[in-house]
Amino acid sequence: EIGQTSDYKEEDVLSEKLKLEQQKLIEKLESCTAQDRTKLLFNVFHDVQKISIFNIIKSIGIDIDLLAYMACRFNKTDVLEYALSKGASLDSYFVSGETTIETILKLDNPEHIKIMLKNNSDFLCTILNAAENNNLEIISKIHQLDKNAFIKNDNIIGYTPIHFLLLGNHISAFDHITSIEPEYLKSITSKGESLLKVALRSANDKMLTFLLSKYENIKEEIKSLIEHDEDSLVKSFVARPDLE
Repeated sequence: EIGQTSDYKEEDVLSEKLKLEQQKLIEKLESCTAQDRTKLLFNVFHDVQKISIFNIIKSIGIDIDLLAYMACRFNKTDVLEYALSKGASLDSYFVSGETTIETILKLDNPEHIKIMLKNNSDFLCTILNAAENNNLEIISKIHQLDKNAFIKNDNIIGYTPIHFLLLGNHISAFDHITSIEPEYLKSITSKGESLLKVALRSANDKMLTFLLSKYENIKEEIKSLIEHDEDSLVKSFVARPDLE
């Protein structure tokens, strides 16, 4: 009985010590940034002996988008799948001026590209970022992988990436992709607005001038739009000398 009591006390002391150490670890992790916790979780992801640390980090919180980026950057497919299962974004997360999708496309890992296409249907940020940096190679790669990426309406104002390229004055990217896929010139918003109408209403002179050379029957289309559209901004272009 004395021996059993002694063993119990030793186990009790050890348990208290472990709880104290765990509490110190939790406090230390809580004082870290989400980015630092994410990097630590990435490092212990495959270490079964550190599963308790993994669970503690996960419970406190990490930057799941950063985890997805790191998985792509360091070729960890299972980590990428885990991050995506937790809601990671590949299109709207930026590192060094590039989205995670751009990183995937540049590293050209077939498995990661396959996973990206399966789990991601939005390329808007990547398309606009590539356009801003005049990276036509990325524009072309997205087109090769998913032609619908450029004509998918966004969930906020209903514009397609083609409309956003137009509004952003990204003439080089706009010209590049519409030359590859002329049908994109027929893109409409969720409200049925054409590229032409959006360009007219936005009073985007630079892009509108470019559109004049892009459409075969641009003058007739503009005049028809002005005659039948009630939008005052659209009607205001009736006096443009280049439409006469």
